[in-house]
Amino acid sequence: MNIHKNARTTPNMRVLIVARLRAGETPRSIAGPGGVSPATVRKWLRRHESEGGAGLEDRTSRPHRRRTRVTSEQIMPVEALRRNRQPFWKIARETGLSRATAARIGKAKGLSRLSNLDPKIEIVRDEKTFMRRPCPAR
Repeated sequence: MNIHKNARTTPNMRVLIVARLRAGETPRSIAGPGGVSPATVRKWLRRHESEGGAGLEDRTSRPHRRRTRVTSEQIMPVEALRRNRQPFWKIARETGLSRATAARIGKAKGLSRLSNLDPKIEIVRDEKTFMRRPCPAR
């Protein structure tokens, strides 16, 4: 992995932190000059004890898991219930989805606002142009 240019610790620095801890120094005395907190020093010690040298290497910041995709079988009942003007909390309860998921589906379908469920009323305006007639002479 590439080391970030502003990284406080590198894998070599972490090895030194663990070595100094094993030599009897306190986490606070190591943390100050290293520019990290004592909790960070203890974190590296814990990782070294549980994983060995591999625990001191950089890790990816990628999430461990991603939310699952909603299937079309899950979308259809949400859309049908929303068109029946049901609130998202009721839809979530009936479909077994979370409220956030039901609302996200509603927003994607353009059904998040109840006003979007009503049919649009077409406004018909009659516009007439009136000609000015001259007033009759008296």
